[in-house]
Amino acid sequence: MFFAVSIFWFILVSTGATLGIHHKHVETAQQAAQALQPVAGPVAGYLFAIGLLASAILAVPVLASTSAYMLAQEFGWRQGRSSNIRRAWRFYAAVGGALLVAIVVSFAGISAIQLLFISGIVAGLATPISLAFLLIIARNRHVMGDHRLGGLLTVAGWGTALLVTATGLSFLWQQL
Repeated sequence: MFFAVSIFWFILVSTGATLGIHHKHVETAQQAAQALQPVAGPVAGYLFAIGLLASAILAVPVLASTSAYMLAQEFGWRQGRSSNIRRAWRFYAAVGGALLVAIVVSFAGISAIQLLFISGIVAGLATPISLAFLLIIARNRHVMGDHRLGGLLTVAGWGTALLVTATGLSFLWQQL
């Protein structure tokens, strides 16, 4: 977690140092690679391409598998990468379906930067809703039994949900 947060922090700082200081607006992957030139010099395009490829190699199988696990859990299908394909065929079909959706989206001609922006907005709007459902479930005696969320953590959780909601609404207000 420390390394993940550190990498995020350096991405944030380097983005601000390269794009923010020059007031550059990035809409394409090529513009993002060009924006790295003050930091990376002539290899900026290669550095950006390697980073983009590495993130895709990590993200696509994780997201496809996560989607398949969620569907399998919801519908009670046999699941798991260690399961035989004949026994867990619905799970593997869901993985294939998610990969097919990723392929269609990649060939749809939508800018990668635009997809990142849209997915960030969707995630930002979905986060408060997810937190609220999580807190409701964590307090439910029928679901959690004796392991219900305590009072202090419930207050902290709802405080966090309200803070995230206020931040999201503030962002939307600024965009209008």
